[in-house]
Amino acid sequence: METVAEPYLVREGLIGRTPRGRVALPAAWEHLGLEAPDINL
Repeated sequence: METVAEPYLVREGLIGRTPRGRVALPAAWEHLGLEAPDINL
């Protein structure tokens, strides 16, 4: 996954890398037809 799919998803702006792991970015939620959760909770 890390060597094939992950770089593509990062390039497309669908996932982001953080020190705690990977996160779905707003573009990923939109692509899935979902509303992104409020991260400021």
